[in-house]
Amino acid sequence: MGALLLLAACHGDRPDLESEGVMLSLSIRDVSQGVDTRAVPAELEQPMAEAFRLQVKSHEARPGYEGPFQSSVGPFYPGPYTITVSCGENIVALDAPYYEGRADAQVMKGLKNVIHIDARVANALLSVSYDDVSAETMDKTFTSHAIAVSTQGTTLNLQGSHPGESAYFPANSALRVVFKAQKAGGENVEKDLTGQLSHLLPLAAGQHLKLRMGLRADAIDILKAEVEQVDIAETILNRWLPKPKTVAQGFDAQGRLQLAETQTAETVSISYTSTKPTEEMELIVQMEDENFTSINGTYLLSRMTLDERRQLENAGIRVPQLGTTQGVLDLSDLAGSLRTNAGAETQNQVGIRVLANDRWSNITPEMFTIRVVKPEFTLPEAWPGKIWTREFTIQPIDVQSGNESLLRSSVSYQYRLLGSQQWNAFPKDLRMAGLPAATTYELKAVYREGIESNVIRVRTYPQPPLENGNLDGPYTETGSDVENFTAVSTGHGRRFVFQGWATLNELTTDDTNGANYVYTSRSATRPTDDAVSGRAIWLGTIGWGYGGTTLGGAAYTTPGELYKGTLENVDHGADTATKNYGISYASRPTALTFYYKYTAFKTDQAIARVQVMHDDIVLGEARATYATRTSYLQTTLEIDYDQTEEKLRLAPNKLVVAFASGSLLETEFTQTSSFLGAPTNGYYTGSQLWLDEIALVYGK
Repeated sequence: MGALLLLAACHGDRPDLESEGVMLSLSIRDVSQGVDTRAVPAELEQPMAEAFRLQVKSHEARPGYEGPFQSSVGPFYPGPYTITVSCGENIVALDAPYYEGRADAQVMKGLKNVIHIDARVANALLSVSYDDVSAETMDKTFTSHAIAVSTQGTTLNLQGSHPGESAYFPANSALRVVFKAQKAGGENVEKDLTGQLSHLLPLAAGQHLKLRMGLRADAIDILKAEVEQVDIAETILNRWLPKPKTVAQGFDAQGRLQLAETQTAETVSISYTSTKPTEEMELIVQMEDENFTSINGTYLLSRMTLDERRQLENAGIRVPQLGTTQGVLDLSDLAGSLRTNAGAETQNQVGIRVLANDRWSNITPEMFTIRVVKPEFTLPEAWPGKIWTREFTIQPIDVQSGNESLLRSSVSYQYRLLGSQQWNAFPKDLRMAGLPAATTYELKAVYREGIESNVIRVRTYPQPPLENGNLDGPYTETGSDVENFTAVSTGHGRRFVFQGWATLNELTTDDTNGANYVYTSRSATRPTDDAVSGRAIWLGTIGWGYGGTTLGGAAYTTPGELYKGTLENVDHGADTATKNYGISYASRPTALTFYYKYTAFKTDQAIARVQVMHDDIVLGEARATYATRTSYLQTTLEIDYDQTEEKLRLAPNKLVVAFASGSLLETEFTQTSSFLGAPTNGYYTGSQLWLDEIALVYGK
């Protein structure tokens, strides 16, 4: 039989089609009787017509139409078109009939065209039944059994002895039919039935392969196989219309979604579409989150009270209304609100099935699970450059899972003395001050009960004093300060040593010939009683070196130096040595303080510097130069620490403190005695620096 599609031409008024536009007036109706495959009935009542899609496609690449069925559509240019109506999807699925009708039409301006189009079942199906005796025996023999129908890479299982669904698939598909079962002892049973059906396959559009199965002598067999032509009744039965279809968003293929507590859930929902308006929706709520267990239960939308709907919406579950062909169960707000139970994972389930055209979307509600796990965040190790002797500042947490901004703004930081059981609140600026030096603390970040970070340890630096900072207790290593050169014939000047400090004295007290040592072999760094307290140090720029003479001058000139470190590889023959600045040191002072006075030679300036280092990398330093000053003044070098992350991550292990009498390599001869008008004692001296009471400052 056929369905009549009427195309009535009339003039459209679209400016792009101008006067050539033709509107199509469409209807679908029954016009014939007595054929195997019935056409779509004569009077498709709403919303039946709305279940169909319409496509009007030009043969000449002109504008067409694709969308829901309409009784009036257009306008179109005159010309040849193919008109298609369809309902459902031509896919491999359970209980998924697909209807389609197609015809060619010549649209002519000013004429009426009558086109017959049949909308018929366009896919094929297979169903299974068992005789009563076999069904009872099989249920006792096997723990599970099914007929597996495979085609186009998809397998559909018709389960049990009373399958309630049929396998639908595109017409002319290559089928494989296999019986699969498992016995109580675990033995698997499999029998390929495809060969017994080869004379009936493939199935054409609208064909229904009905298998009657039986169990004979513990062996499964096909008792009867027949192909029927699928009929569409006087009205399309609800059971032949596609069952409602659900689509989950935010869940994986297994219906699972994992979130870390606090993690923002974007779109988490289950939407559905149906051919006819929904008649019922069954909703199952099973929350493990202790904050939501009060909404657990099974709900039917048709019986849901306003209070129940309000309670679900307050929990973040947006429930659709019945009577529509599409709807959304929105769980986004719920997912974003779910929590763990004090850090323990919760599994929160929502089940849904929808009833429309007398068919449920699933035999039982389809369950979706939202797993909520503890958010992961760590408290980074404190950067050495953020630790002082009496305070430290820690880094904010690093977030591995969860909402980073929320966690960072919500966590509290806690500390305790190592060995203590009592945790205390940490200041919000992440800085602890007023602490004792060389003390260890434990720290952690807490979001809420049961959700905490790792525990780290922070130790304030010690406050080691600068060894021999008062510069007392010098001693003579060798040599003498004989002023009359006649008293000795060979030797070198008095070599002073200061505990905890290095000087250039070993180099400048050079071996000389005869009495010349009185003029060219002297310690450039010497003790002095001109002090703030106790004794002080004098640094002088002096002339020195083998080969110097009384009147001919010194061979070399060098500023006197006092520094923390060593002097090595002294070679008196070559008049060279290696200066190693720095000592092993693990703290972070804020400044260096000392007393000084200075007499500059010409434009020279005294030099002072302090450096805190990691190996050869400078972490913090201060440098200064000083002009002539006739009385002692206490001065402070504030150490400026590099605040770049690269430097803050390094721990100090080296300290440099160094002073020099200047940088100008010029001296003048100072005569201290004479004999018959000739000098008998003297030395070559330039700039002079006096130092006393050198100390490190630990300001924080």
